[in-house]
Amino acid sequence: MNRIFKSFLFVIEFVMCYLILSGQLLTECVIKQVFHIACPACGFTRGFRAILSGNLLKAIQYNLLSIPVFILFIIVNGYLIYDIVKDKKKTDLFFEKLGKFIIPILIILLVNMVVNNVRGI
Repeated sequence: MNRIFKSFLFVIEFVMCYLILSGQLLTECVIKQVFHIACPACGFTRGFRAILSGNLLKAIQYNLLSIPVFILFIIVNGYLIYDIVKDKKKTDLFFEKLGKFIIPILIILLVNMVVNNVRGI
């Protein structure tokens, strides 16, 4: 990705995160509306809000993966900012390395989806 695209991506991501986390943009899970089951990401918005207010236990209750995904989100955005400022490719390398773990990641997401549905999130 080039520097201009990364800058644009960061601004769009920041605006979307602000609108979603502030509650100004209503987000309903399409999978939950259509199929009446919780997807692996159900509860992330509430979990992220709980993390930002310092309530880690509540974040885990909303979605078990809230904290690890939040940390991943911070790391990726740190790399993205570094790439924009220094015109480097750390984000690309990070995703390339993360791609090697796609099967375990998919298994974790599937298990999380089952847990979310059993717990009735």
